[in-house]
Order: sequence, then C-alpha cells, then structure tokens
Amino acid sequence: MKIVLAVTVFIVSLFSTLSIFAEESVMSSGQQQAAVSQAQPGAKTILSYKKELKITDKQEKELIRLMTDLQDNLTKKRKEITELNSELANMINEKKSLKLIKRNIYNITRLQADALYADIEAARKIEDIFSEEQFASWKAIQAENQRELLQKAKEDQAKQQQGIAPDKK
Repeated sequence: MKIVLAVTVFIVSLFSTLSIFAEESVMSSGQQQAAVSQAQPGAKTILSYKKELKITDKQEKELIRLMTDLQDNLTKKRKEITELNSELANMINEKKSLKLIKRNIYNITRLQADALYADIEAARKIEDIFSEEQFASWKAIQAENQRELLQKAKEDQAKQQQGIAPDKK
C-alpha cells in the first residue's frame, strides 16, 4: 500500500511538474496566457499589450497563429499525459511488469519534454516576430508580471498559514 501511495505521489508530481513547466515557461514567453484567458476571463495575454508593444497587424496575426498552434499542441500533450497517468496507475494497481511501468513512465516524461521544448520554440519564434525594442519591452512586462505573481503567491501563502482564504484574483 505504501508503494502504491508513493508511486501515486510521484505520478502527481510529474503531472504537476508538466503543468508548472508548461504554464510558467509558456507564460514567460506569453503564449500560454491565451489559454489562461479562456479559463480565467480577464487574464492578460501578449496581445493585451498590443498598444504598449506597438504590435502591427501582421505581427498580431503571426502571434495569434503561434499561440493557437502552441495551445493546440499543449492540449494534445496534456490529454496524452493524462491517459498515460491513468494507465500507469492501473498498471501499478494490477502489478504489471516493471518493464511496462518503466516504458509508460518514459513515455510520460518524453511528452513532458516535448511540451517544454514546444514552449521554448514558441518563445524563440516570438523573438523573431518582434523587433529588438518590442522584445525588450515584452521582457520588462513579463518581469513585472512575475514580480506581481510572486508577491501574490507569498501573500496567499501567509493568509493560508493564518487560516484566511486567499483572494480569488
């Protein structure tokens, strides 16, 4: 029972790591924010800063295509990872061979690496779409957003430790 619990915790950690890598690294490049805005109305994407970044219509179209492609890719990978995690849990519960379990874990990890690579690739494409000035401005906006997110996370953690529910925003 302890082994199943330990493995389940490991699986959840792997899946959480993918979510963190996918969301944070993509957010740091701006594309994942498009998906976040779908899930959280009012969330900002790179296109929310169109005026500040002086994004042209042509650049906007390229960014929309890039963000859509990335989101489709990540959604597909998350679905596959979810399916593989379910299979892995069943394999463990059914005491399948360790060789099969190992292969499944490698497949999950490969998909996580593929998702992270897709994110990095998209970030590089944004760099190619923007001028040097636009990219520098985008990096400054991202840095400020990260500072705000970290501050909010610290505040929420402090509230949780005090038994106060964190803000929804």
